[in-house]
Amino acid sequence: MPENVSINLNTPGTLSWPERCPRCGATGDLVWRTVKVVRNNQSPGNRRAGLFLYMQESVGISVPTCRAHADTNQVGGALLGRDIKSIVLRASIYFSLLCLAGSLRSALSPLGGGAFVGMDIGWWLLCLWGPLGVALLLWARQVAAVRPIRLDPHHDIAILRFQDSAYARDFRRMNARATARSAVAVTPVWRRMTPMKALLLIFALLLGVVWWMGR
Repeated sequence: MPENVSINLNTPGTLSWPERCPRCGATGDLVWRTVKVVRNNQSPGNRRAGLFLYMQESVGISVPTCRAHADTNQVGGALLGRDIKSIVLRASIYFSLLCLAGSLRSALSPLGGGAFVGMDIGWWLLCLWGPLGVALLLWARQVAAVRPIRLDPHHDIAILRFQDSAYARDFRRMNARATARSAVAVTPVWRRMTPMKALLLIFALLLGVVWWMGR
């Protein structure tokens, strides 16, 4: 069962980790890989100008994983991360799904029986990217045993997601000072409108508009 763990990065000392792989439980041949926890902050100049532009800050956290799962854990976490490249990648997947939904809606309408026939190869590839991208993201969720979620916008608090709740509990126990409830009070949920959430909201609105126009 996945579990989120909040970590106060200002706590003195280094983080301690259970001496086993967070994915398979192997205790030998552990290697360290860095995952980046990202925070999106609107710069003071952009805030004064009212622009929706963000500056990114990142903190690297080293995670011990067995050699067999180290690279897939890192890649999976990066695909699901909050850096600008990952956000653009996922936005392209959602845009492709929107195009696919519009094409299917048009093809199934009474006047659009031949809609797919006239599609060129570029449009086919664009529509195909959506389902393939969803499969890629599902794979990433399966292989990312420890992955970054976010840095709190106003505090040095990193949030990691652990796939194994027992591993998360051991990690929390070993880092009790950094993960205590009093140390990880975070920004209220209504103040966490990240670019990814904004993209999802825009995608949902666009999908609703496309569906409504095809009625």
